[in-house]
Parts: sequence; C-alpha cells; structure tokens
Amino acid sequence: GMVFAECRADNAYGGNPGTGELMAIEANKQDGDNKNVKRDWNYYQEAVGYANQIVCNIDRIKEADPSMTEMQYKHWKSQGLCMKAYALYQMSLIWGDIPVQNSIPPAITAENVEEVYFEYFPPRTAKDDVYQQLIDELTWATQNGPEVDHSNKYLLSKAFAHGMLARIYAEATARDWNKVAQHCAAVEGMGYKLVDDYGQMWAYDETDAVRNTKESIFEITWSKSSGNWVWMMFHRNAYNPNDSYSWIKWITPSRDLIAAYDAEGDTERKNGCIVYDEAIWSNYYPGDAYAFMHKVPTNATSIILMRLGEIYLLHAEALAMTGDLAGATTYVNKIRERAGLKAVATPSSQEAAIDVILKERRLELAFE
Repeated sequence: GMVFAECRADNAYGGNPGTGELMAIEANKQDGDNKNVKRDWNYYQEAVGYANQIVCNIDRIKEADPSMTEMQYKHWKSQGLCMKAYALYQMSLIWGDIPVQNSIPPAITAENVEEVYFEYFPPRTAKDDVYQQLIDELTWATQNGPEVDHSNKYLLSKAFAHGMLARIYAEATARDWNKVAQHCAAVEGMGYKLVDDYGQMWAYDETDAVRNTKESIFEITWSKSSGNWVWMMFHRNAYNPNDSYSWIKWITPSRDLIAAYDAEGDTERKNGCIVYDEAIWSNYYPGDAYAFMHKVPTNATSIILMRLGEIYLLHAEALAMTGDLAGATTYVNKIRERAGLKAVATPSSQEAAIDVILKERRLELAFE
C-alpha cells in the first residue's frame, strides 16, 4: 500500500533502484506482469474471500447454532462486511472497476463448470456500483456492529464503519461532503481523543510497543512473540536491531517531504515519521546518516489503519467544501496544536482552505 501511495506521491523513494517491480510502480509504469501488482491483487481478493466465509455463512451458522444470540449474529456479520469493504475500497483506489465476489462458489465439476465459472471469475463491476454496495453494507454495520471498546482497537467497530463511509463519500465516485461531515461527527462522538504526543502512537520501551491509544480507531496488533515482519521493509526491529539489516529498505523518506517538515518547523511529526541511522548503502543519503521511515519501529508495533487525526482532517475538508471555512480551520488547528505548531488563520477562500488541509494531511499522515 505504501509503495502505491507514498512513492507515487513523492513522500518516499521506492527502495533499491535495482528492484524493477518497485521502481515501475513509483514511475507509474506498472502493468499486469508486475509481480507486486499481482501479489497485491491476490492479497485483496483473498481478504474478500476470508470475509465472505463470515458474510455468506453467518445465516446458516445461526440457524444451526441456537446458542448464537442476535447480537452475536449482527456483530460477526458487521465485522465481515467491514473487512470486505476495506479490501474492496483499497482495490478500487488502485484499479477502479474491480470484480466483486459476493458468494462462495461450489466445487467445479465437468457438469457445472459453465454455470459456476463466473462465480469464480466475476467480471469487473463499475466503480460507482462497487461504492454503492460498500455504502449499503457499511451503513448496516454502523447500525449493527460492535460498540467501541477503547481497550481493544483490533475490533471492526461501528466507528470503523462510520470512518470508512466518510472515506468513501469523500471520493469523487460517491462524493457527498455533507455525509462525510456526518460520519466524521459520528466517530468523534464515540470517545476518541488525540494523543498528547504525536510519536506516542508508535512508541515502545524495552518490554513492549504501545497499542490501543485513545486516538486509534482500528489497528492490527502484535506481540513480541508473534510479531509482524513489516519493520523489515522499512528500518530495524528495535528489539533485534541487526536482524535483516543488510539490504536497502523500501519507502525511504524523500528530501521533498523532509523539506516540507523543515519549512513548517514541524519537528515533532518529522521525528515521529523519520529517523536517521547508519547503513552500508548510500543510494539516496550518505551511509552515515541515512533516512528511514519510523512508523513501524518494532515487530510488536501496531499497524494503525484508522485514527482520529485522519477523521479530523476529513471533517475539515468536508466543512471547507461546503463553505464553512472557519469550522474547517478549527479542525486543522486541533491537529497543529498537538504537533506544537501555531494556529493558522481562517483562509480567505475555499481554494486556500483546501491547500492548507492537504498540506496538513501530508505532514500528519505521511507513511500511513
């Protein structure tokens, strides 16, 4: 995801220039033979398949298990729908029109192959129809999903469903800024707060990494014993610093992004996003002071997929696009205050307000 986003947005360099599949994506020259494109396509399709195991079977399971309560039924189905919506939304951002799998196909036999073929390989669905399905299913999840549990952010709660709807309604295909604001406000009313220190969300000590902060809405959590491998792509695992540190990493912070932080005097978010370390390579920076992405510093660090800072900036954009420039600026300044930066004045035009918000999104959400 970060290769498709950060490298193509000039926030980062793609890693080793000898890695053709990465460089092709960074240069917008990828095609269907690119092994990373094929890998990610299959990854998202697999995620949809996992979600369908819940969504397509939950009624049958409820009928077979009288002990399943109505609340359990609704919570399981809602989380399956949210998982599926996240995967399809990510796919649509990359590929536009996509095939949507809404069933679990039966086994193929010589007798039924023509009948079931399109269940296995459905044609692409137009993006506006994909989004309408996501809107319908996520709306159901906002009404029936689990309530927020502030001790467990590895939960596809009602807040996540509202946040996903805010993202979708902000996209050109389904754009409705009033609904973006509505769903952002719903999330904001569920007890989330900005953490006091920006870097706290990715902090760690000698025993464990921070998780389930008051700002996090949904995150993939790990432990040191069953940790992620994602750190390996970006820098070091602080709990085993020399492991897998013999090759150039991906998502190297760009000079353009560093200059943007410096121009704003934004040391807190720069230090949360970027760290310098020695390296045995010097492709983009001197080896004695090489820049690395710093938002997965350990194998126990959570991968945060939605948090309140993003919701505030989405809300700001929705307000600006509906003419409330002062309200939009209030949300921007909540983010800036946490970063230790001075407040900005209300812009004089909608265009200027959007420029302010987009700059803030870059500084706040880099490498997420």
